[in-house]
Amino acid sequence: MSLEKPKKRIQPQVIIVPYGPSCVGKTTVMKVFAKKLPLVRIANDELRILLRRRGFDVDFIEALLERRHLLEKVAVYLLKQKLSLVIDANFASSSEHLAWAKKLIKKFNLRLFLIRVVAPKKFVITKLNNKKWLSLKRGGLLATRQEAVEHFLRSSKQYNYERLMPQTFLVVDSSKPIAKQVKKLVEKIRKEFTFY
Repeated sequence: MSLEKPKKRIQPQVIIVPYGPSCVGKTTVMKVFAKKLPLVRIANDELRILLRRRGFDVDFIEALLERRHLLEKVAVYLLKQKLSLVIDANFASSSEHLAWAKKLIKKFNLRLFLIRVVAPKKFVITKLNNKKWLSLKRGGLLATRQEAVEHFLRSSKQYNYERLMPQTFLVVDSSKPIAKQVKKLVEKIRKEFTFY
């Protein structure tokens, strides 16, 4: 997580959120946005790893993230500090995510940019097969290549990603150069928003 306060702020505040199957490259894309703009990136997966390394079990972690809305509480705290965010979590996994984001739009008068992250199935599976895996005890999210591939395939069919397309600002293919694809949104924010 890049929990470093940027030197500049964006007005109105911005939240960039991704959606797409697990392992498709959402975090990779969100890191590019956080690097190119003064955004704080908060990530569900990194909270999972941090809590697991502190000795908490998986059920407790999921209860904190899902039922106690830990990521949402962190986001609200940062928004109150007048910071703009990248919320690195799959916004297609629950209709509650988007409903919550819409409440934030009203409360903080901010702009939300929904980013769909895609990649060809063959690209993702090859990437997963070539990746070095950490055990769950050492902080990994998925322990083996096989588990990761199965997780990707399951999450590809688990959610209706198409339902979010009308609200999507940008589709990014993580198998292609990302910086070039995110340039449109980065330039829009730089031109239309105030930096202070």
